[in-house]
Amino acid sequence: MINHFSTASSKAPPGHYADGERCTDAAGADLTDGLEAMSVAERYNRTIIRAFAPFLGDHVVEVGAGNGNVSLLLLERELTRLDAIEPDDVIYAKLAERLRDR
Repeated sequence: MINHFSTASSKAPPGHYADGERCTDAAGADLTDGLEAMSVAERYNRTIIRAFAPFLGDHVVEVGAGNGNVSLLLLERELTRLDAIEPDDVIYAKLAERLRDR
């Protein structure tokens, strides 16, 4: 079973946080693009999974799941349940799309 949740409730436009502020770094670069860039960092993401592997059971709660890069790797394990929680509506929409048919 896979569940994904958003803790925000606003209808912020794409590239904005729930409070309406743009998702940018100090230089003004779009941070949602950075999450997409991390999707190709599979080696890095697998290192995270290996580090946490001794502590993972068959039910995992991933807080701050982003767009699902680590979530997808977690699903390679024999989990009975994955709860992927993302508080940002914009990023949550990407997470929900990636996990939709899993």
